[in-house]
This record gives sequence, structure tokens and C-alpha cells, in this order.
Amino acid sequence: MAVETLITLLEHTQVFRYVNIASIALLYYDYCLTLSSEVDVIWPSKWNLIKILFVLVRYTPFFDSAVLFYHHFAPHVSPESCFKAYTANGWLFYAGGALAEMWTATAIIIAKFITSLGFAVALYPGFRGCMVLQGSSLLSVVWILLMVFNGGRMGVTSDLLKIVYRDGITYYFYLFGATSLAMP
Repeated sequence: MAVETLITLLEHTQVFRYVNIASIALLYYDYCLTLSSEVDVIWPSKWNLIKILFVLVRYTPFFDSAVLFYHHFAPHVSPESCFKAYTANGWLFYAGGALAEMWTATAIIIAKFITSLGFAVALYPGFRGCMVLQGSSLLSVVWILLMVFNGGRMGVTSDLLKIVYRDGITYYFYLFGATSLAMP
């Protein structure tokens, strides 16, 4: 592997880590900001489908973040362990998206993306986490589809739903950009 390629790969790995850690920090920040409302409104309510979906959507990202920390910072991770961690992240991402959007068209894209990944063993002593050597840019299609899907629902008349959809589209646009920048 050429030195320039190695440097670029390490830079992309670091950007990917920064984006993920920033996202996890925002997750915990949002959780802290909204916990009191959740305790007041959600916790005392009766269990029903909406409450179950809320709890699943609310708490699956915490499992996802634990796997992210593993594949970013675990010492001496084998390519097989990296593949398992990225597979778990992919399916947790899919499950959270399917629950939140009630839309499962991304499953094929996630599966193809996961199978396109290739990992390297630690490139230098002390390197932590997984080193992605290859991967399809197909994952960016998920963000585009979600933006189009949410954008298609902008014809709603409720002001609250307009804000939710607008913010959702902005969120997916941000994630698309961050993912595109972090792709090796």
C-alpha cells in the first residue's frame, strides 16, 4: 500500500470516528434534554403500540453507540470482529430507521453495503479499532431515499408535521454529507 493511500485511509478513518463520536454526543445531549418530558408524558402512560415504538426508537441508538465505540476503539480487533461489528451496526441502523420511518426498503441496500466491506489488521502498533479498506458508496443511496421519502410527505397541512418533516430532511441531508465525507 502506497504511503499516500495509507495517509488518506487513516485521515478518512479519523473523520469517520469524529463524525460518529459527535453524533453519539448529540444523542446523549438530546436524551438529557428530553428525559424529563419523557418521564412526565411517556412513562406513566399505558403500554400500547405507540409507546412500544417510542421506547424502541428511543433506546436502540444506545446499543448502536456501544457497538460503534467497540469498532472505533477496541485494541487488537481482527477483520472478522470488525465485520461482525459493522454488520451489527448496519442492522441496528436499519432497525432504528425501519421503526422510526415504518419503511423497510433500505434492507437490500444495507445488506449489499455490509457485504462490500473489507477490513485490515492493525496497520501500526497501538492502532485501535477497525480499519475499513473498502466499501461501497451505496450506503449514500439510503440517505437520498430517506430525503426523497420525507420530502414527498411535505404536502401535509399540519404545521407541526411540516416542521417535523423539514427537520427530518435537514437531518438526513446532514447525515448524507457526513457519511459521504467519511467514506474511505
